[in-house]
Amino acid sequence: MLFTVIAIFTTGLMVSCNSPQRNQTGTEVEDEIEELDLNDEINDGVAEFRSELDEIDVEGEEFENEFQEEVNDFQQTMDRWGREIDQAGDNVSAETREAYNNMRQELDQLDSKMERWGNATEEELDEWGAEIKEEFNEFKVSVRGWEE
Repeated sequence: MLFTVIAIFTTGLMVSCNSPQRNQTGTEVEDEIEELDLNDEINDGVAEFRSELDEIDVEGEEFENEFQEEVNDFQQTMDRWGREIDQAGDNVSAETREAYNNMRQELDQLDSKMERWGNATEEELDEWGAEIKEEFNEFKVSVRGWEE
């Protein structure tokens, strides 16, 4: 009987000592939390940006100025996120980097168009009015996609 108990104890000890480690190190957990925090911050920021865009009256006199102001503010936020992603290094997933880069690319394209509109004459703006409003609406739809 004593031999059986010792054999079972020894077998159990050998199995438990040779089992793969499933616990993450403290650093790995901190890295995952840091990425989740950054993802939450980005998602919240995009939702806020979308909400701000939804409040802009496309028919209002200050439409172009309000639109430009919101884009400028969001670009500053994107710049900060870019620095945070760079600082986090490998602790940020490829998906987060790709989403950030896609948002940045769309925002940069829009900024180029807005710069062209900003340099336009009054006549050109009148001519491009429908195009600007269409771009704005398409951009709002695109921003909704960023949240998914």
